[in-house]
Amino acid sequence: MSFLTASFSLTLLAAETYAWFVLLLGYFQVCFPLNRESIPLPDNKEEWPDVDIFIPTYNEPFTVVKNTVYGALALDWPKDKLHVWLLDDGARDEFRKFADESGNCYVARETHEHAKAGNINNALKIANGEFVAIFDCDHIPSVSFF
Repeated sequence: MSFLTASFSLTLLAAETYAWFVLLLGYFQVCFPLNRESIPLPDNKEEWPDVDIFIPTYNEPFTVVKNTVYGALALDWPKDKLHVWLLDDGARDEFRKFADESGNCYVARETHEHAKAGNINNALKIANGEFVAIFDCDHIPSVSFF
């Protein structure tokens, strides 16, 4: 067996071993899920935490973002405790108008450093919810997300 053949064989063996290891880890995660006890929310919805939902967008079509915003607004959470933020790095008038009409918060940055992370960090300086959920602009959450 030549050196080249041996090195390819060992590389293939290492790759196969790694693949089996990852497969077994995934198997154990599925078979033995982490069982955590749910913490019940208070009966009085006035005591529930405020939640900010960030929907960062840059160059996506309005129709895609609109559906995500409507999905976020439909979440099963008290409306006075739910704040949807449309984070528009494109600073488009159509998005600003839509946010105003739908009663959402609209944030547009003057500078665009650090892409989506910068957009989110900018909004974190302004928002004041106890919890923050971040949805991609093409992700429509299920009503029972929370």
